[in-house]
Amino acid sequence: MYDNYYYDCKVIKDLFFMCMKLHPSPNKCKSVFDMWIKCSYNVNIGILK
Repeated sequence: MYDNYYYDCKVIKDLFFMCMKLHPSPNKCKSVFDMWIKCSYNVNIGILK
């Protein structure tokens, strides 16, 4: 189940880095960053279970 999460996180992380390249202002990418943090958290919980 968390394999899926992990894949999504990688996609979100890539999006975040792409976003940072395009918009050096962190505010533009904050929502993507928040998604990434949430995703990483979910993955860590999944791995710990």
